[in-house]
Amino acid sequence: MVCSFESTNQAIVGTERLAAVCLARKGEMMAGTGNSERKGKAEIGVVSIVIAGVMLLMLMWVLLPRILRRHGGGSRVVCGTNLRGLANALMVYANDTEALRLPPADKWCDVLIQNEYTSPQGFVCRQSDAIVGESSYAINKNVAGKDIRALPGDVVFLFETDFGKDPNGRSELIKNRAWYKAMPYGNPQTKVYKNRWNQAGGPEILTTKHHEGNLCNVAFIDTHVKVLGVADLVKLKWKVGDPERAAMTKSRLKMLYSAVNEFKMDTARYPTAAEGLRVLVERWNDVEHYRPGGYLDSKQVPKDGWGNDFVYELYPPDGRDFVIISYGADGKAGGEGDDADLTGADF
Repeated sequence: MVCSFESTNQAIVGTERLAAVCLARKGEMMAGTGNSERKGKAEIGVVSIVIAGVMLLMLMWVLLPRILRRHGGGSRVVCGTNLRGLANALMVYANDTEALRLPPADKWCDVLIQNEYTSPQGFVCRQSDAIVGESSYAINKNVAGKDIRALPGDVVFLFETDFGKDPNGRSELIKNRAWYKAMPYGNPQTKVYKNRWNQAGGPEILTTKHHEGNLCNVAFIDTHVKVLGVADLVKLKWKVGDPERAAMTKSRLKMLYSAVNEFKMDTARYPTAAEGLRVLVERWNDVEHYRPGGYLDSKQVPKDGWGNDFVYELYPPDGRDFVIISYGADGKAGGEGDDADLTGADF
């Protein structure tokens, strides 16, 4: 809601006149005598209620614009809605890819439009001075291009930014955007900031300027959005720490190890080397007594915490029936620390 000073004054004058009329009428009624006394009292009560309503309306009309200005009006709500829409669109995109990966940092805005997951208007926060063809938002560089199954829900996904504004002004033509041919918008000669698109980074490019210098909308990997103040922004989680990746890997190893044993109980054998872990979610023709729906809750075999495939070995040299291995951060056998191998039989 936007109210000009002039319109507000006009409204106040109008309501003041109405209140004056009501007060005058009340005075006339109070002066009435004779048989109309009872009727006059009733009318006085009604007029009193009207006067109170008019005065309340005057108060609301004066204060509401100030409240909206103080709290950013509906702009933060719209901005948050945009951010949630982009987060959901990116998740849909990732789920539509075979590898379940988010788009790379330098193409994340383009792919959403080119694949019709959203429109150019969805990237613009009203308070940011961005125009269509620019983005008021950036993706966390630490999650771009990653497998969504390896990303905790509380990590920053998208956030507001002013990054990409050029002090020399707008110099790029909107028709030069990679998405323009897929979804042409407006005049192809419209100038936009060249780098205010596909922005990616971390806290160094986050801004609170769009909302009076102290608030910022932030979307998380689980797609929920929060409006955070400066004190809370410094507590945000930007990276998937290695201890968390290892813990996630161990949890998934336990799950897979249990699923293989359940498969053995139903079918009287372990998955073959050719079937591998894929048989836990996809029935092969020669598998008897296969459990309807498979042995995992998902339709895809999860990856380890670093986004790598687990390795399944049947009857390994150490004498075990089978082993499931994560080769750690480097994806190679052996190594120390974060690169060390993790196996399902160890947990």
